[in-house]
Amino acid sequence: MAHPPSSLLNPRRKRAGLPPDAGCRSDSQGLLPGPPSAYRRLAAALVLRAVLDARDEGPLLAAPARRWLLDGGLHWAEQLDIPSERVVRWAAGLEPLPWEQLELSLFED
Repeated sequence: MAHPPSSLLNPRRKRAGLPPDAGCRSDSQGLLPGPPSAYRRLAAALVLRAVLDARDEGPLLAAPARRWLLDGGLHWAEQLDIPSERVVRWAAGLEPLPWEQLELSLFED
């Protein structure tokens, strides 16, 4: 399966005539091998998976995904040039989880 070009993740790069990886932060600690585009694909995959999980009807999956999105996920979204306010607004628009089920997921080990 082919990955979308980086310009799809940030159309401003394409309009500005910049190469797909221009201005991307590379992994300065050497934890992620490969070019910055690989780092962006990883960030996109993490954020997309969390978004899909946050929309799940089961609170055992949705509650932790929502917490992650509003905590560490904001950093990953910013790596994709997605404003954190946009992520917060999107999460606020999700249907609330039933409290009885959500309570169980909060105390799960």
